[in-house]
Amino acid sequence: MRIADGETKLIIEEVRSTRDAAASLFFLGEGARLQYVLFLLGGRSIEKTVEVILGGSGSQADIHGLFIGAKDERLYLTSLTRHDVPHTRARVQVDAVLAGQSQFDYNGMIKILKTGQQTDSYLASHTLLLSEDCRANAIPALEIEANDVHCSHEVTVAPVSKEQMFYLQSRGLRAEEAEDLLVRGFMETTLTNIKDEQMKNRIRAEIERKLRS
Repeated sequence: MRIADGETKLIIEEVRSTRDAAASLFFLGEGARLQYVLFLLGGRSIEKTVEVILGGSGSQADIHGLFIGAKDERLYLTSLTRHDVPHTRARVQVDAVLAGQSQFDYNGMIKILKTGQQTDSYLASHTLLLSEDCRANAIPALEIEANDVHCSHEVTVAPVSKEQMFYLQSRGLRAEEAEDLLVRGFMETTLTNIKDEQMKNRIRAEIERKLRS
């Protein structure tokens, strides 16, 4: 999909099965702005690719992904953010909540061509583990040919914080209630990008139902 010069686009995609998991490719023209929100809500084994090419000066992309894994589900996600010209900006954040024996594999690449000077690009992946049997592998990569850029990445994979659980339980919450509250807070980073309250509430309810299944 091409985002035309000066155009602003919000795209929300939900993937529930392998037939929904076609690659998502975007090309941004001069001054174009893309906000892309991806929800991966089901499927025994899903492979998804997201590519964003910032091909026009002044273009900006904000990419948010949220994966909810339960039982023995597997997700393989690949993202590429490519900066072809000067003065472009991108933010990629991919979060996952894993339960049961689910697994999440993420490969994220930021590529800045020699012509992409004064680029600002950031990639982050955060995974919350709700069981000892789930697994997450996140591999960020940078390929930078330009010499005047700001580019970084961050990855965390961790169980629910014992300190936060203790604090909430000391305030009278049961263990299950405390964990639910922490998971909701973790997910809100992505959900806040949805302005349609009806859609937001529907996705939130579906996520909570899935994590309890």
